[in-house]
Amino acid sequence: MAAGAITTLGQTVSAELTAQLEKQTPRKEPVAKGLRDAALDEAMYPQRVNPGFRSLFKLLEEPLGKLYGSDSKKLALMGVDRREKLPRAGHPIRELANKLATELGVGEFELYVTAAQDKNEDGKPVPYYTIEPLELPSLILSASLLEGSETERRFFLGGLLKLLQSKLVLPLRLAPDDLGVLVGGLVRQFVPDYCPLGFAEKRIINEAARQKRAIPSRLAPQVLPHAMECASATLDFESISETLVQCSHYAGLLLTGSVPSAVAALRRKGPAAERQIDDLLRYAVTEEFAELQRIAAAAEHT
Repeated sequence: MAAGAITTLGQTVSAELTAQLEKQTPRKEPVAKGLRDAALDEAMYPQRVNPGFRSLFKLLEEPLGKLYGSDSKKLALMGVDRREKLPRAGHPIRELANKLATELGVGEFELYVTAAQDKNEDGKPVPYYTIEPLELPSLILSASLLEGSETERRFFLGGLLKLLQSKLVLPLRLAPDDLGVLVGGLVRQFVPDYCPLGFAEKRIINEAARQKRAIPSRLAPQVLPHAMECASATLDFESISETLVQCSHYAGLLLTGSVPSAVAALRRKGPAAERQIDDLLRYAVTEEFAELQRIAAAAEHT
């Protein structure tokens, strides 16, 4: 990883590092057992996406999907044509996605490769790289992202599929305000006076009542400890979606094992991706990422 980062930055690998590389055993490729290990999520996601937060969306996937999922009209608003949906078999990009989904243990999904572009905060076009919570979760990527090598495609597809495996589509796509209301409503059901900082209490009360009607009461004992873990009034909802995108890049790097390919893929996002590249290069040489590699290869981990 260090050598890959160095060469990606246009520098020459030192003789000392080259000698170490020559002595190393070949990289152990991720295997299905490791990629589905719950320890992988524990090592990959930071505290701002804590275990309680993640567990709420995993446990309540179906009722929350019904309450907060979008409909097919959202595609038109995004500029995505339904005809851009790839067939579930027979297309090389979809076949690659299917292979990765099998490794990760991901269920049914749709995949759109679109000519459409998203817009950043400045209104400038940027490629789509996201998942839309439709009737079936739908990966949406601008075609320009998938014009590179198969390794680069694996980076993007694997990153999004990892978020889908972790049941984190709603936190990825909901606006921070809506996400705050959602989590606030869940916590309010167990902490009667709870209200996240900066939110009108009336909204949280109404949302808690709406959720209570949709969530089976038998799940309450399981929801309670996870909701309590999210009971901080100062939980930062603004940065969660961005954090999940960064984590998808870590997963993409894990699945490809190639820093140069990961960086080449990210550069397809445009100039704004340089910050994401810096983040990924830093992460690639950490002990945290080394731990991800051990887990994914089903090696012994602590």
